[in-house]
Amino acid sequence: MAMASILAFVLMIELVPATIAASILSITRDPMLILLMLNIVLLILGMFLEPISILILTMPVLLQLQKLIGMDFSGYAIGGLAVGEGFEATVAVLRLVTPMLPEDKPRYLMGVGYPRDIVEAVANGVDMFDCVLPTRNGRNASVFTSEGMLRLRNARFAEDTAPIEVGCDCVACRRFSRGAIRHFFFAGEMLGPILASVHNLRFYQRLMADVRRAIAAGSFESFRRMDRRCVLGAVREWPGDASPASGEADERMDGTGA
Repeated sequence: MAMASILAFVLMIELVPATIAASILSITRDPMLILLMLNIVLLILGMFLEPISILILTMPVLLQLQKLIGMDFSGYAIGGLAVGEGFEATVAVLRLVTPMLPEDKPRYLMGVGYPRDIVEAVANGVDMFDCVLPTRNGRNASVFTSEGMLRLRNARFAEDTAPIEVGCDCVACRRFSRGAIRHFFFAGEMLGPILASVHNLRFYQRLMADVRRAIAAGSFESFRRMDRRCVLGAVREWPGDASPASGEADERMDGTGA
């Protein structure tokens, strides 16, 4: 059924432009009227441009997917996402691809990602993930919390005696304060990046454990809508994101911008 729908879409893509042109020319040959009508058509098509472009871009993958399924692999990896295409486009591709994958085989989404990326992927049937975010951000003094990301290099944490996140049971939160970990970074101590990375890894472990419990309890949809880790802002724009695009400069020991 899915393959029939895909082939029908491909046929439509090939025939629609010719059909539109023939229809316009049957009405008028006036260049100005033709231009006006084309603008109207493009305006209407623009409303559906993103989903259409997603379908066109994923068409070769979908056509090959049936062959891969026929090879009966132990599991299937989905790659090429979360590389700048935007959260909505990522989810749209997952909604298109995952229903075609065998339900009894693990589904692995490569290179993802932020908390909401992961939770939405789980909602669309993905089982496994990998990503450098916990350790890469940890090495750069950026830590995940349920309230957003904290950049421990910022001067406001210099004398902060609180743990990275209250309630977290990782060794960094049990034994060290934000201020102490910040000091390790500025002192060039290896312990700083290690503790930040350990916390971030534990943050993701706790998130996935909560996802699993919510699924088992039949409350996943409520968890997905209400838990702050799943709904906090645009997923690739967490407050204080470690990427240069965040526009927030690191602060030195004296509080001046780097």
